Amino acid sequence: EGSQAPTFVGLNFRTNDSIRSEQFKNKVVILDFWYKDCFPCIKSIPFLSKLYEKYAKEDLVVLGLNPFDHKEENRKKLPAFIEINEMNYPTVFVDKKVTTAFNVYGYPTFYLIDQEGEIIFSEMGYSEENAAKIDSLLELVL
Repeated sequence: EGSQAPTFVGLNFRTNDSIRSEQFKNKVVILDFWYKDCFPCIKSIPFLSKLYEKYAKEDLVVLGLNPFDHKEENRKKLPAFIEINEMNYPTVFVDKKVTTAFNVYGYPTFYLIDQEGEIIFSEMGYSEENAAKIDSLLELVL
């Protein structure tokens, strides 16, 4: 926290377009490092989807960065997973270099990045307490 977020490149699962962190300059961004077989990751999806809806008019960007499910067998399962879990924000496939740059050692890991690209919150794991903290910080920065 307090440092500039690393840059990253990924692939949007739905659109197959390249995603670059530079696209989100001057926006508040939540990065959610997750994968589909991670129970705590699944528990966080409804919270992130609600935030995405709540702050859509304020240009909040929520990205689900996924370093594991890019293999063909998992790609086939993702559409149903996304629909069942009502995940309304993009899944972005990233490689291990991105998780290393962000020091991701467990899942889910969240980063909240302000309009200047500074990390203002990071946390591994999902809890109601962390959810409330992220929501409070969003009210301050948006």
